[in-house]
Order: sequence, then structure tokens, then C-alpha cells
Amino acid sequence: MSSRRPVVIVTASLLACLAAACSTSVSPDLVRTKAASDLECTSGAVKVEQINDGNWKATGCEKTATYVCSGSTFMSSGMCMREGTTPTSAAVGK
Repeated sequence: MSSRRPVVIVTASLLACLAAACSTSVSPDLVRTKAASDLECTSGAVKVEQINDGNWKATGCEKTATYVCSGSTFMSSGMCMREGTTPTSAAVGK
């Protein structure tokens, strides 16, 4: 039974490290892609700057928007939501 303990500890440590390392990375390209769609602008014309951890400002086509973003994990590439908007489901009707 004691031979299982090191495997459990190593597995738990590995998962914790992966979650911590991946959860903080937000790509400026992720913000730029979302902002280009929201601002009706080409992604090349959108300038993004990080305000602080998880918050970004995007400017393009004479418009500005701020975003709250969560970083990528091993299960997701991350997401950004424009401030002042309400999340909606893709499947609205039945």
C-alpha cells in the first residue's frame, strides 16, 4: 500500500503545477481576435494593452473596449468577455 503513495503525491503535484502555470497566460492575440469582432474592425487594426492581471484595453477603428480575460488551461484556450456585456448561450431556443 505504501508503494501507491508516491504515485499519488507526484500526480497531485503535477496537476497542481500544470493548473498554476497554464491558468495565468492570456495571449494578446486572444484579446485582439475578440475585440476585432466586437469593434467591427480587422485584427491588424486593433491595438491591445494589458491594464492589469486579467484586464485588457483594445482600441481600433476609432472605438475602445475593455475586456476581462481568463487564461488558458490544459482544457481551454482561454476566453475574454467585453465589460458591460452579459454572457449568452449559443443555444437560445429549443
